Amino acid sequence: MEKYKCVVSIVIPVFNNSSQIRETLLSIVVQTSKKWEVICVDDGSDDVTCDIIREFSSKYPNIHLIVRENLPKGASHCRNIGLNNAKGEYVIFLDGDDLLAPYCIEQRLAKIEKTNFNFVVFPNAVIKNGKIGPITSDKNIRRPKLAYAANHAVWQTTCPIYKTEFVRSLGGFNENYPRMQDVEFNLRCLVASGNNYLNLLSTAVEDCYYRLYNNNVTQKKYDKTYAALPLFTKLIKDLNEQKYFKPSEFSHICFCLYCSMVMIRYNTSNRTSFEGLISFDMIKEMKCVDKFAYFIVKVFSFNEKLCYHVAHILRFIFIHLFF
Repeated sequence: MEKYKCVVSIVIPVFNNSSQIRETLLSIVVQTSKKWEVICVDDGSDDVTCDIIREFSSKYPNIHLIVRENLPKGASHCRNIGLNNAKGEYVIFLDGDDLLAPYCIEQRLAKIEKTNFNFVVFPNAVIKNGKIGPITSDKNIRRPKLAYAANHAVWQTTCPIYKTEFVRSLGGFNENYPRMQDVEFNLRCLVASGNNYLNLLSTAVEDCYYRLYNNNVTQKKYDKTYAALPLFTKLIKDLNEQKYFKPSEFSHICFCLYCSMVMIRYNTSNRTSFEGLISFDMIKEMKCVDKFAYFIVKVFSFNEKLCYHVAHILRFIFIHLFF
């Protein structure tokens, strides 16, 4: 392959992705811009995933494979390994079953090069059964920091292109989270960046694709989210104490997090009280409108399924009304 200067490092954690990784790598190989490198970090695959990556790296010297040798296991650790080995000025985090549009890198570099932005965000769409579906990034959110603080993922992790040094300055991904790593990471990016980023969800053409499967969210994933909630609520409390939220904003965040807990608890195998997960008194922090909505949810607590649906509807309304 012709040599090009590496400007963008594409970091891909992989684990038993043999049925998808070939198509993922092909979507990178055909990029209109060749200023990239790929760093695949294997998380202990026991299928032929690594063999496929080695096949590509033998043809394309800017595709690399690193096998994780130390614990912990997980995508966050693998992403951090890739980040530490990245040579590009910018970095994109891709999953082993995601795809890039052929113009993705060219479009992203055109918006971030020669700027001071820490990151720029682009829309993505889903692919299910080989067909491109709707855009999943939430372009209607006006204040992404607040939405992420309420555990609402405005965009997928593949959507931004980041300055590599900016992400390194944050310490990369938090490896202590069993789930919600992307939400926690993007919230820290938004807090650290202030307004020094560019959100193109409403104006740019989607340039990456998330493959959707029928079993995308399993009970096991809900259980992991449930386990991550104490860490996340502590982060929100700390950010509030550092004055990153206004009182009214924090009130809305508290209510939406409460609804998240109701919804997650309904889908977990663990039916113990979720109140113990809260590291601060969320109810006292709520203002009138949020406290009123909180009591509406509580009214339906006699029926878990009904309570779940009420919490889901109110959470959606509050996020799109206030965030």
